[in-house]
Amino acid sequence: MKALKKLPFYEWVFLLVLLLYPLRHVSIGIDFWDTGYNYANFTYGLSHMDPMWFFSTYLANVVGHFFSILPFGNTLIGLNAYTASTISVSAIAAYFFLKGTLKIPSVLAFLGLFLAINLCWCPTALMYNYLTYLFLLLCTIFLYKGLAEHKNKYLFIAGLFLGANVLVRFSNAAEAALIVGVWAYAFIEALYDEEVASLKWKLFKSLFWKKMWSRTWRNTLWCLGGYLSSLGVFL
Repeated sequence: MKALKKLPFYEWVFLLVLLLYPLRHVSIGIDFWDTGYNYANFTYGLSHMDPMWFFSTYLANVVGHFFSILPFGNTLIGLNAYTASTISVSAIAAYFFLKGTLKIPSVLAFLGLFLAINLCWCPTALMYNYLTYLFLLLCTIFLYKGLAEHKNKYLFIAGLFLGANVLVRFSNAAEAALIVGVWAYAFIEALYDEEVASLKWKLFKSLFWKKMWSRTWRNTLWCLGGYLSSLGVFL
């Protein structure tokens, strides 16, 4: 909250644009194919769905159903606004990460995200797409912070989002490949460790592999713990 109070006026304008700009199409046109199919699933429940789609997009439909029981969720414009809000949330989360954690200038962060919003071309009714983007973004944010700040709780939270994403769309299981980034980070950290760098080659090799494997297993287990916990609960 203190950080928000210190924001200059132009950054409040950036945040307002990122919040509202994704809603610009909520009352324009209708896509009968994807919009009708997905909103029907949200509104009338999952019992009539093909078992394959029921399982492979389960969480996306559950969130969509939640939107349908909110005020005005029984209208097309209401559901358009609620589903488009996932883009708003993604953009604002990314803005604070880019500006606060990665120290990217706020103007550049805003322009990049504004461009990204304009590339969101498919109907927002496809929650299995937009919820995928949101969860993958949050996973990336927590994974980065967990590795850079050496905080295991963030690695666990990153795993939680990645595990939940499998139930948003089953093909998201391939995102588990992000664990390669955890292993690469452990390798780089061990390589530039001051204690390791100061040693002669023979001792260097021994301590390097010891530190790398220690970090690799520890970080992997925290990520895997979150992933399996989330996946187990939803299954």
